[in-house]
Amino acid sequence: MKARRALRALKALVKLQALVRGHIVRKQTADMLRRMQTLVRLQARARSTRSHVSDSSHATGKSSHSRYAVPASPSKDHLFRVSSTKFDGPSILKRCVSNADFRESS
Repeated sequence: MKARRALRALKALVKLQALVRGHIVRKQTADMLRRMQTLVRLQARARSTRSHVSDSSHATGKSSHSRYAVPASPSKDHLFRVSSTKFDGPSILKRCVSNADFRESS
């Protein structure tokens, strides 16, 4: 009888562990999805700003291929402020900003 009771308790424990693990995985997935959506929004905003600045420079007669032209992009401080209000982990944003700096320097 003790063996059956122990087996039943073990099965219940395994089911509980599976429930907890599933909850944790769903929570992590939802968090990552929110971060990716924020990243996509920031990229779209940066693209929009660049095209807007590029259009306005064409309208004023300046060449966008000028030797002294500076690529338009939101400042790092602005990007950090926008993202830090959305979630606590700014590490993905730091990677995004460093990747953007790398692309702009190429």
